[in-house]
Amino acid sequence: MSEQEAAAAPAAAGSQFTPAVPEAVEPPKKSGGAIKKVLGLVVVAAVVIAVKVGLGAGLGELWDNITGSVTTASVGDCVNEFQDVDDAKVVDCADPAAKNKVVGLVEDKFTKTAFSAQMAVGNPCSAFPTAIAAIWYGTGTGTGDVWCLAAK
Repeated sequence: MSEQEAAAAPAAAGSQFTPAVPEAVEPPKKSGGAIKKVLGLVVVAAVVIAVKVGLGAGLGELWDNITGSVTTASVGDCVNEFQDVDDAKVVDCADPAAKNKVVGLVEDKFTKTAFSAQMAVGNPCSAFPTAIAAIWYGTGTGTGDVWCLAAK
């Protein structure tokens, strides 16, 4: 009889044979938990910095879309009521906060100084007869864009 058969055979009556119970084996402890946590924090920090600094072509525009920046407005979009251009945000036209509608866009024509001078003597949005307000948005001394707004 082979050993396998003997091990499989039942114990004889009155025998003191007790089947062996395997000991519980503790799984090996995982290592590198601290390293994974640090690497995770580094990745999160890199993403936050990339969004803030605007690395990559579309991250700045993505941020503007998320925050509702008026710089993302197109003709037909609605804008909230605002006192300062930094407070102007694109909102859903069904939103009670929507007080203005973009009726025109004059791109890359006026510097901030020229826009202010034009506002003092007329309307830089004269091509859009329903326009009652205008927003200039640009950087530094260069030219910017003008959003022409009508009452909603």
